[in-house]
Formats: sequence, C-alpha cells, structure tokens
Amino acid sequence: MRIFPIYYLCLAIIFFILPDQLLLDTGFKTSSADQWWFWAYLQNWFIATQNDPLGAGPITHFWTLAVEEQFYLLWPLIIFFIRDLKKLLVICIAILIIINVIRFFTWFYFMDNIDQFSFTLTRCDGILAGSTLAVLKQTGQFQKSILLKITSIILIMLNGIYFLLGPVFDLRPNYLNIAGYTSISIFFTWVLYLTISNSPSLFQKTLLIFPLKFFGKYSYGIYVFHFPVMYLFHPTIEKWFWPLFGSRIPETLLLICIEVILAFIVYHLYEKHFLKLKKFFPYA
Repeated sequence: MRIFPIYYLCLAIIFFILPDQLLLDTGFKTSSADQWWFWAYLQNWFIATQNDPLGAGPITHFWTLAVEEQFYLLWPLIIFFIRDLKKLLVICIAILIIINVIRFFTWFYFMDNIDQFSFTLTRCDGILAGSTLAVLKQTGQFQKSILLKITSIILIMLNGIYFLLGPVFDLRPNYLNIAGYTSISIFFTWVLYLTISNSPSLFQKTLLIFPLKFFGKYSYGIYVFHFPVMYLFHPTIEKWFWPLFGSRIPETLLLICIEVILAFIVYHLYEKHFLKLKKFFPYA
C-alpha cells in the first residue's frame, strides 16, 4: 500500500506520458522493449548487467526498490520453513557474512563486466540487518548486551578480513564493496534499536520533532521523485542559475523544494487513499 502506488504512477508517467525526446535529452536510454523489467520489479538485474548503468536516467534509482521487494518475497518463506527462532538468528548472521563473500568475489572476478552494487544477493544486507533485529526481539533476548556481542562479532570479522586482505589484493579503494555496506547497515540497526527500545530517551524525543516527522511522512515520495525532478529540471534551471550564482547550491535548494512540494501534493491527492486500505490487512 505504501510502495506500489507511487512507484507504478511514476513508471506510467515516464513510459507513457512524458515525450520521448525529453527523456532522451536527460540520458534515458532504456527502450520500450526493456520496460517490462521495471514493471516486474526486476530492474536491478537489468541495470547491473548494462554497460551504462545510468541509462535508465530518471528511474535508475529504482533498483533499490527491486532489491527490497525481492527480499520481501523471500523473507516470509524463510520464516515459514524455519520456525526455530534461534536457528533463524544464526542463519541471518550467516547470510550477512555470505553476502559479503559474494560481494567480494563478484567485485574481484567481474568488476569490469557487472555492477554488483544492484544485485539482490549483494545489497540486501541492509534489510537483513533489520530483520535480524526483529528475530532477536522475537526470541525474548532483546537486550543491549546480546545485540552488542552479535554486531561486534560481525563487524570484527568483516573489517578484520578487509584489513588483512587489503595489502594482498589492493582493496583500499573498495571498502564499501567488502565490508562497508554491512557495517553501515549494522550502524543503522543500532539506530533502529535505540528507536524501538522500551526506555524513553533523548534520542527518541529528538526523532519526534516536527521537521523529522514531516520528512519522515513524505520521505518515500521525495525518494521516488528525486531523480526524475533532478534529470528533468536540471538542464533548464542550470541555464538560469549558473550565470547568476556561479554555484550549484541555489539550484540544489530549488530542486529539493520542488521534490518536497511534489511529494506533499502526491501524498495528499493520491498516496494517502491507498494507505487507508491498510485497515483491510490487520496483523497481530
């Protein structure tokens, strides 16, 4: 109810409403024959194997939604077949490590031919880290000490391997590929833990201030429309603003304002009506 409506609205606008010449002017090289990848939520695999990963122009960033949705299809099956929460926790940690192994080998052997940044198996560690936290919460062992031990072990292993192999394979410019993405994911897992922990904290109160609540409410729309707005408006705004200011900052601020206003309008005219349908899908 949250993800599909705006996503498919944006696809419809891109593929059926905006003029082809306008899209070509913004670097949009994805042909009509290739659009089925996007409608089927498989665009990350398509983008990963293209010689020009930015050829999808204003919808290039949708590869992240494909990773997300594919994970959402697999994760319930894993939970269904593995009912033992402790086994599930071990499997989650093991998969986090396996993801990094796969990411290393795809980078090492195929770095000139594929873009491993958008493969589901090499980029789902962010969602999996949050899922691991959910499993830990369900086990009844939702304690800072347990979480600290688990995350410390993973971080030490990943970063230790990176720094040990660094001099051998010249990995220094590739920290994100090897250990960085999972390390960042674990950091935000801690942010999530601090957010949902029972004891009230200054951190939780900070998250409730109006600006953060406002942007949280409209953040998905801002995400969806960010690239389209940037690609479509940048050429025109640059012609106006660059001679006046000689800086990208005013253009950036204007583009952000356009994105926020567009997300606000779409939310109230379109998105919130789909969100109301959540009442038909209650969960315990």
